[in-house]
Amino acid sequence: MKLVKKWLSFGILVFTFLVVGATISPSVSSAEDVWFYSDGSWSFYLCSETINDRGNEHPKYTVQVKKVVNGTYQGDFEFLGFTSDGSYCYWYNRMNGRWEGSQRVSADPYTSAAWRAMQPYL
Repeated sequence: MKLVKKWLSFGILVFTFLVVGATISPSVSSAEDVWFYSDGSWSFYLCSETINDRGNEHPKYTVQVKKVVNGTYQGDFEFLGFTSDGSYCYWYNRMNGRWEGSQRVSADPYTSAAWRAMQPYL
């Protein structure tokens, strides 16, 4: 009987720690589409849940871009990839499965805005 009480007490203690730990730990942010650039009637959004740190792979950071035209969602537009320091951007070619087209981020308002918008999620 004493052994049952000890295990029951231990179980209640563990349960209490799990409940308290879950209530005081910070909550995980939810995914959202983050506006980063507009050009006339076109607006572009980063899908925050697709921001990915690929470690030692090239490009290091990737993100999915969505396009809205005149307030209507047009679908997944493209994937962008960035070097570790954000100085160069690449586009993912869905036809051949390769990252292509090196662009200096500082020279292009679109990729520069995308890189800045990614910063809070890296």
